[in-house]
Amino acid sequence: MYLRMLVTMVVTLYTSRVVLNTLGIEDYGIYNVVAGVVVLFSFINNAMSTGTQRHISYELGKIDGRVPRIFSACLRIHLVLAVLVVVLGEVIGLWFLNNGLNIPSERLYAANVIFHIALITCFIGIVKTPYDAAVIAYERMSFYAYMSIFDVLAKLLMVYVLMVMPYDKLILYVLFILFVSAVGFLIQVYYAHRRLAGIELVAVRDRKLYKYLLSFSGWTLFGSTTGMLESQGLNVIVNIYFGVVLNAAVGIANQIRGVLGQFVSGFQQALNPQLVMSESSGDRLRQFDLIFRSAKFSFFILFALSLPIMANLRPILFLWLGQVPEYTVAICMLVIVSQLLECLSSPLYTTIFAIGKIKTYQCIVSLLRTLSVVAAFAICYLDIEPYMVYLMPCVVACLLLLYRIWFINKEISLPLVSFLRRVVLPILGVCVVTVIPVLVYRWYMPADDSLLRLFFETCFIAIYTLFAIFFIGITSSERAVILQQFRKIIRR
Repeated sequence: MYLRMLVTMVVTLYTSRVVLNTLGIEDYGIYNVVAGVVVLFSFINNAMSTGTQRHISYELGKIDGRVPRIFSACLRIHLVLAVLVVVLGEVIGLWFLNNGLNIPSERLYAANVIFHIALITCFIGIVKTPYDAAVIAYERMSFYAYMSIFDVLAKLLMVYVLMVMPYDKLILYVLFILFVSAVGFLIQVYYAHRRLAGIELVAVRDRKLYKYLLSFSGWTLFGSTTGMLESQGLNVIVNIYFGVVLNAAVGIANQIRGVLGQFVSGFQQALNPQLVMSESSGDRLRQFDLIFRSAKFSFFILFALSLPIMANLRPILFLWLGQVPEYTVAICMLVIVSQLLECLSSPLYTTIFAIGKIKTYQCIVSLLRTLSVVAAFAICYLDIEPYMVYLMPCVVACLLLLYRIWFINKEISLPLVSFLRRVVLPILGVCVVTVIPVLVYRWYMPADDSLLRLFFETCFIAIYTLFAIFFIGITSSERAVILQQFRKIIRR
């Protein structure tokens, strides 16, 4: 799966360069901000998707789990939400697009067209959510590996179509995304109903069940809404104050974040169902062990990929894109740091949702995320450097990490000393012995555009980081397991 992800990353980086150069910075920024408006109206689905995965995994962990009823009820709720999002988008979103955003007048027609297409794509994504949750809950991670092959082929085909077709490139790009989403949805529906026992459509008229599902998701709506404001809301604020060129920089940063996130998301998705099942079965020792391992290894996977990129970010961006919008390097740095902090929290908020006591939790999370948006308004209003907008998500991610640790300790007595010893100290040790030498080296040897030097520096930093993780970040028993698996691979 990780080898396929590596191929996917290479193809994604290549296609992103072609798309940026084919569309141009302005059209690329327009797509990023228009798609962001559509996401603003899908925040309800974000609340439901987390709950859906939790409910299916929880039922699988029980002896008498009601998987068909839970799945069918969740699918019906998502269908209603999908229709609601489309209606809200066509009424409110279309007005905001034409009256609130800073889009060049000559591209306003194209922006309206891609807005309608993006809404249809969003509709498909919302309906597909229960099927995504089912695949993750059943731990069929190989399915994602096969779908990655489809994504790679589709992206390569998209590059060819964009270069040879004479039609409006921006509209063509969004149409192709819609096509890929629709085909992927049909494949996933077929797979879920044919290969996952219990994933079937049954009549559900139990109002108490719908009330239970909606009440749980109602509280997650707070976190989903503010999470949407922190990501897409910042994108809209940046557009209003600084225009579509800076949106292009944000879009590039999110591309890098998405590619890096693929490597750690597969690991986290494999463990998330186990975290929920361990809560439903009451196995605390296994639950704590999963939390510690998931947090530590998620960080190390992402860190090993991120540090070589961050050390040579400017030449990598120029090599990748050819043309780099202003502030892209700074925004990319902050987005990657924010993601590193968020990946530490992944097993924590999965555990909190498994516990189910989320009322107070979501209120605090919503309050902290709102601070990021308020700070963004203040930064833009005071005309401070625009990349500083993306510093606040880093601060908020750090505060959320501390709060989640405290919350789980209060609810299920998470051993804080063990978390410090097994997660925090190994991470700090690896960061100290890797980041400081890289900073010192970069201070005396600034990066240049030499392709050969860039290649050797990136490879050396990557290898040095992996050695630091292997000898400092993990325990002797974990090293033994890794060496054992490595020997098996060599013998094959």
